[in-house]
Parts: sequence; C-alpha cells; structure tokens
Amino acid sequence: MSTNIDTLSAQNLKVSYAAHSLNSSKRLEIGIQSIAAETSITQLANEYNVSRKFVYQQKEIALEAVTQAFEEQSVFNDDKIIFHLPVTKQWLSQFVISLLLTTRCSYQGVMEILRDVFDYEISKGSVHNIIYSVFEKCKKINSQQDLSGIRVGLHDEIYQAGDPVLVGVCADSTYCYLLSLEESCDANAWGVHLLDLKEKQNLKPNKTIADGGQSARKGQKDAWPDIPCGGDIFHALHPFSKLCQYQDNRAIDALNTVEEFKHKLNCPRGKWKKDEKRQELLNKL
Repeated sequence: MSTNIDTLSAQNLKVSYAAHSLNSSKRLEIGIQSIAAETSITQLANEYNVSRKFVYQQKEIALEAVTQAFEEQSVFNDDKIIFHLPVTKQWLSQFVISLLLTTRCSYQGVMEILRDVFDYEISKGSVHNIIYSVFEKCKKINSQQDLSGIRVGLHDEIYQAGDPVLVGVCADSTYCYLLSLEESCDANAWGVHLLDLKEKQNLKPNKTIADGGQSARKGQKDAWPDIPCGGDIFHALHPFSKLCQYQDNRAIDALNTVEEFKHKLNCPRGKWKKDEKRQELLNKL
C-alpha cells in the first residue's frame, strides 16, 4: 500500500516539476491549443507531461488575453497616471503665456481653462500682468532677429481700440517683424520704423505689398527708395465680392419665394383654395 502511495507522489512531483519548467512560449502553445479544441485536455496534459488543471489554467489565461485585446478601450476613460506635473507659479506663468501666444486664447479663456482643468482661480488682471511682464524680454529677442532672409513684405495698418497699429509681415513665413502702436499712421511713422528695420536688422526685401493708402507707400519710398511696392488683391476684389454676395442673397430670396408659392398650390388652405387665387399664384410663378 505504501509503495503505491510513494509511486503516485513521485508522479505528481514529476508533473508539477514539468509545469514549472515550461517557458512562456510553451504555455502559450498550450493555451492556444486548448482554445482551438482540436486536441482534448487530457491529450494536451499527457503531451506536455502536465496536469489537466494546469492546462485549464493556461486556457483561462489565453481566453482572458483575447477578451482584453478586443475590448473597446478609450484613452479618455483610462485612469492610469501617465506622469505627475509639479505646478508652480512659474509654470502657471509659462502656461498662461503659451495659451495666449500659441493658441490665441483670450484672457477669459485662460481664466476658464485654469478654473475647469486645474481648479485654480486667476483674475483677468493677473493674466494681464503675466503677459505684460515678458514684453521687454520679447522686444529684446525680436530686436536681435536677422531679417535679411525676408524677400517679400506685407504692410498694412490695423486698429486697436481706435488707435492705429503699423504691421509688417513676411509673406512666406508670416513672421511679424513690425507691430507698433502709434498715435497716427502717417508717412513719417512708417518711414522711421522701416528705416530702423533696415539699419538695425538688415531688412531688405525684394518688394512689398500694401493697400492703396498713401501713408505706407510714401513712408516706404522715403526709407527704401529702391524697393517697389505692389498692390494687394483683397482690395481689388472686395467690391466684386460684395456684388457676388448681393446676387447670391437675391437668388436665395427668389428660390424661397418659389418654394412658398409651390407649397400654397400643393397644400391649399383658406383663400388659396379658390380658383382665382390659385391662378394668381400660377401667374406669379
């Protein structure tokens, strides 16, 4: 009796040792074959010299892996922490500047993003102070840029709260090399800024493009007498664009009127059921 028990224990130890010695590739093979069901669990256990319980375990692991692979996963529902962010006042200042300059966010938008995402309250005045605190540094960096690579310059005036702002932009890169708030946008203001850009930052474009305003053209002629100034397309096409929009609106109004008459003919109600009224609608159509 004891001999049989010893023999059974030895067999169990041998089976257990065989299972522990199997690497991940062999375990994967067992799991895949058990799912395929082309071979019985007993045959797989005998083939790999393991227990039937071990084969069932590999089958469950394989089935769980397959299930996870085909589950719909959304990055928005994943609670796994990717990284921790040490938020300091300096970091907040950088974030505010990035929102304003990179995303063109408004002051109010910055306040709402910090409130909703970071649970941090900031006033509009604080946002204003942060952006204005780096103005001098930005001016210094801008004044050190070499503008000799700009071939075509675009010049125009924009208005901020009713005050004119002189603007110069590179046509190829859209780099803004001039943005100056002035009391007036006369030829003298244009000439001074263009001359400074030429002498201090090597701005020598092959040509410029501007609207029909005489101030920018005269100022450029005084500062850059040898550089031609062409006309922009927008102002030339603007009256035609307004005419096309007017014609489009007329056409839409006419189509709406036709649809209204057709509806009254197809679904007559009240006075439109009378023959003379229906004839009147047909004449209008």
